[in-house]
Amino acid sequence: MITFEDLKQRVKECSEEVGLEEHKAFIYFVLEELKDLSREEAEEYITDGPYDGGIDVIYPNKEDKELLLLQSKYTENIDSNTLENGIRDLIRGIKYVAGERKKPAPRLDEKIKKLEVEPLMATDDLKLNAVFITSAKVGTTKEEKRKVEKKHLRNLEKFLEERGLGIEAEFKIFDFRTISEVLGELPGIENVSFPLYKDEFFIKHDKSAAVLTIDGPKLGDFVEKFAEDLFENNVRRFLGFRGNINKGIRKTLEDEEERKLFWFYNNGIVGVCEDFEEEENKIIFKNFSIVNGAQTAHIVSDINKSVFTLTDVGILLKVVNLSKIPEPDKFDLIGRITLAANSQNPTNTRDLRSVDRVQKTLEQKFKDIGYLYIRRRGIRIKKTEKTIFMKDLAQAYVPFYMDEPYTAYSRVNEVFSKNDYYENVFPKTILGDKEEEINKLLSQYLLSHKLLQLVRNHIKQIPSFIPLALMYHTLWAFKQACAVEKIELDKLNHRDADKFAEQIFNERREKTLQACKLAYTNLQSIGGGFELPKSAKSREGFDKFKEAFKTNYGSI
Repeated sequence: MITFEDLKQRVKECSEEVGLEEHKAFIYFVLEELKDLSREEAEEYITDGPYDGGIDVIYPNKEDKELLLLQSKYTENIDSNTLENGIRDLIRGIKYVAGERKKPAPRLDEKIKKLEVEPLMATDDLKLNAVFITSAKVGTTKEEKRKVEKKHLRNLEKFLEERGLGIEAEFKIFDFRTISEVLGELPGIENVSFPLYKDEFFIKHDKSAAVLTIDGPKLGDFVEKFAEDLFENNVRRFLGFRGNINKGIRKTLEDEEERKLFWFYNNGIVGVCEDFEEEENKIIFKNFSIVNGAQTAHIVSDINKSVFTLTDVGILLKVVNLSKIPEPDKFDLIGRITLAANSQNPTNTRDLRSVDRVQKTLEQKFKDIGYLYIRRRGIRIKKTEKTIFMKDLAQAYVPFYMDEPYTAYSRVNEVFSKNDYYENVFPKTILGDKEEEINKLLSQYLLSHKLLQLVRNHIKQIPSFIPLALMYHTLWAFKQACAVEKIELDKLNHRDADKFAEQIFNERREKTLQACKLAYTNLQSIGGGFELPKSAKSREGFDKFKEAFKTNYGSI
């Protein structure tokens, strides 16, 4: 269970790290923890401040034709007036981005131009995700919150229609309940029943799982009735995710002949429950939610509601009974189920990786040498503990040892979503019994992680000297400086890694940072197409920076 005090403590820590008031740091917390952005990349999308037009975050996704617009309110309690005022600001900001500009908002104008939002608004099939996020609970029940969402969605859709914009809109309120659920709670629908068809269901002998066929209309009705409550344990649902697999599911269902074979084509849906019981010709699940198959369920519901009734569609449903699972293993099992069942979509987030053997072993290895390794969200941290977050570890290792600062900056989730990439950063060597290899890996982790901390703290103090977008390029530069000066890193003992990182940073700080500054300045002045933050996200941009850095480092 995540309490408001837990959330408050984590936002306070984020506030201290970014050097901002807690209500501003809350936005960073949202983007880092729930949207998986690096802190430096999050900086590029935050508009919060004077003349922001009512938008705290504007996040365009050109690849998937999506635009996220977000307004936040950090508070323990929120009254109806504050809620309505906050949502009104968000809607006003959306209208501004869509072209209705009654009052000037230069801060928002700057972001719209820099992030090339206007061309995106003109594209076909654009999806607009409008999100109001608050640390308070909205309404006394989830149903009250949904009524507010539906009211504002109708108003938003009416505005877009009147302006002739072919944009699909979604309006969501993410309150404390949602944040708590994403960060660790085990919620679900209290009682869900499905009919049992003869010879089309199976219950394990120990009641640890049930497998059955459900029909399209039944699933569609459930999704329509319970909305997001059905998907509380699905880690990919937050702030909107979409992919090509959706199009394939929809295409199959819309074909009269193909949809009859949907049961055979589709991997089905995986759910969890706290217990179940069989009654006559039905099965009742207690605290039921879907952990895999949210895309299938949503598309079935949408087609069933707006296109035609899917009476000839059957969907495979497998439900795991968590009452048969030891208490400490429930979260881990959900992650493993989702990862194993997720063969239809390659996007496996770090939440899923956090439960594998490598991460659990790393947690113990770090504990043995005095560090608290945070491999999953929602872990309580004492201020006195030396902590290492799994995401930070990846963001340090990738630029320093794999020469890919652009990945650490804008695509760190690829480290966790692609198996070969993940295994390069977190090799199974850590599971072996060769002490020398394990200690070498720990040394690499600790050295790069400590250097990232030092670089981040230094650049934060003087962002005008080196832009935040080049944070990971600068970390890479220290590795390059070590190579030029033939400093042997492979023989480092892991117990000396932190101290050695401080030595590298202090002795080479002035020359390395000056070379980074000159490289950036030169690339901008020659007009070679090096533009931030765009160039910080690409391999091509890094290649230009790399050559410029080497030239300048050698001449200092």
